Amino acid sequence: MLIIHILGVLLLACIAYLFKKLSLSGMMVAIVIGVCIALGLGLEGLFVLAAFFISSTFWSSYKKNLKETEIVEKDGRRDGWQVIANGGVAAFCSLLFLLTKEPLWIGGFIGALAAANSDTWSSENGSLSKSSPYHILKRKYVERGTSGAISIQGLWAGVLGAFFIAATGTYLLYEVHFNGILMLILLFTISGLIGNLMDTLFGAVYQVEYRCTICKRTTEQLKHCQRKTVQIKGISFVNNDIVNLACTLTGAASGTIIFVLIS
Repeated sequence: MLIIHILGVLLLACIAYLFKKLSLSGMMVAIVIGVCIALGLGLEGLFVLAAFFISSTFWSSYKKNLKETEIVEKDGRRDGWQVIANGGVAAFCSLLFLLTKEPLWIGGFIGALAAANSDTWSSENGSLSKSSPYHILKRKYVERGTSGAISIQGLWAGVLGAFFIAATGTYLLYEVHFNGILMLILLFTISGLIGNLMDTLFGAVYQVEYRCTICKRTTEQLKHCQRKTVQIKGISFVNNDIVNLACTLTGAASGTIIFVLIS
């Protein structure tokens, strides 16, 4: 059965690569992450991973032409580092469950993917908001795509994204009665939102930003207007991948803590 699960991971990763949703490095890392989840949580864990990947890919592709911005560093293809940032923590929790059989690591797995999904749905739908997002530290409206900024549309999308994974993961991975399922779904949704909030705060404070010396625009890109940009904020190695990793780590930590508290 494990061989069939691994073949399914290979197939999905290759399809994502052929449809230009993953780069070559992204495909290779996605295979490793998928195998780790298959080993620890089996077909049910892979279904949760697929729910995250397919839904987040859909929202990333939805009205893509309207989301184009000169702020973000990378294009639509997820590379290896992006895949690690979004799925690496969940894969690690799956392996910990394989080694210990402690159900709290399932909570970490669900919390990590709920946070990643919440952040992705929030970012992709917030980029379509008709109103400019509000930066939580600068306390002013900024350009769409700016790290550390939120919008009402993006916030509600984040809630739904966290709920989607929380509901899918709880239903597939926990054997609890109906009232218990509702409680776990609510708590794992909250853990996903906590991770999303950490993403916003961490990005606002620490994510690197540059300014173009020609057009004076703020960007995450090292070059703009064919000139090298100048760093104006943050820590040089803290890019969007590091921020996303902080998001999923926080979601996983929240998920495990929540499970321990209610057990």
